[in-house]
Amino acid sequence: MAEIILFIVLLIPVYLMLLWTYFYPEESILFGEKWRYKGDLEPSEVAVRYTKFVSLLSLIGIPLFVIMFLFELYFLLVAVIALIVIYVLGTMKIFTDD
Repeated sequence: MAEIILFIVLLIPVYLMLLWTYFYPEESILFGEKWRYKGDLEPSEVAVRYTKFVSLLSLIGIPLFVIMFLFELYFLLVAVIALIVIYVLGTMKIFTDD
């Protein structure tokens, strides 16, 4: 029981980081990298879309994955596999639309 509580407590900062990444994708892309360059940096629109897509998918997938293992609901594995398929298709769409 204690390891479950510790696991959930340790996931809170990860979840908060994903929320920050979704709402501020430009800042999260450049986090820790601004010191390397002169002037203003601006990530491409594709990079911003990809960052928001991956963070949103992670915000949905992580709780689903945790619930699946905490309550041993292995039928949710189908939903996890569906998220992987959505990730692949979404990534292909993001990088092929210009």
